[in-house]
Amino acid sequence: MVGDHHDHLICMKCGLILEFEDDGIEELQDKIAQRLGGFTVLRHRHELYGLCPKAGGDPNGACPRDQAKSK
Repeated sequence: MVGDHHDHLICMKCGLILEFEDDGIEELQDKIAQRLGGFTVLRHRHELYGLCPKAGGDPNGACPRDQAKSK
């Protein structure tokens, strides 16, 4: 499955969604599936929920959404 999927970082306060790809995560998922009984992964959804730096209260933090608007 390596290289044919993207995952998401989602800010629970402002709603920002950042897509990312990471071959290491994809490879690890496949290794785990194989180790746990030879499972073949056909598709998956990987979403990480948290707070962007601004929503998390970092005094110097900015929301990537705000940074994109200012460019």
